[in-house]
This record gives sequence, structure tokens and C-alpha cells, in this order.
Amino acid sequence: MAQIPHTRIPAYATAKAALEHLTRCLALEFAPAGIRVSAIAPGNVAAGSSLRVFEADQEYREFVLRVAPMGKRNCPKAVAAAFTFLCSDMAAEITGQILRVDYGVSIPKIG
Repeated sequence: MAQIPHTRIPAYATAKAALEHLTRCLALEFAPAGIRVSAIAPGNVAAGSSLRVFEADQEYREFVLRVAPMGKRNCPKAVAAAFTFLCSDMAAEITGQILRVDYGVSIPKIG
């Protein structure tokens, strides 16, 4: 939601964009101390309240599946794996980045 404006939830989308910018600011601030700061931007995760709304609201369900190029929702394990990666030595040279785990939802679609 940080990169996709949404008329029904503007405060939520704005807060997500602010968190991404804060991530980059903190990465710059803490870099001299050798501290890496990055963030995960998951797509629609099939858990918690999102799962309940997805199951109960047909309009919401159709929207979620329509905007996902692969027609899928994220599982909590995929989001956890992204965190594990960012905390690992494999990500030792990554900071100030937003790792999108979203089945391609953040890819702009034209047409």
C-alpha cells in the first residue's frame, strides 16, 4: 500500500509510505555504526484479520486477487523467510531497502 494510492484507506497507505521512508532515514543514520536497517513490505497475508475479511467480503476478495499478478496471497512463512534472510549473513551488504514479498502486487500494471 505504500506505493499504490487507495481511496478507501488513505491514512493506511500514507502510514505505509512513511514507514518506508523512515526505514531509509534510519539506514542512513545508523550506517556509520555498522547497523543495517531494512524493511519487509508484504502483500496481502493470509492470516489474522486480513484472512477473516478475505473470507467474508467478496468485493475485497476479488480486489485482492485482481491486483495480484500471480493471483495468490502471501503465507506467513514467506514473510518470516524474508525476515530471516535480512537478518542473515547473506544480506550483510543490504541496508535501506524495502524487500517486497507480495507476489508482484507492487509491479505497476498498465492496461
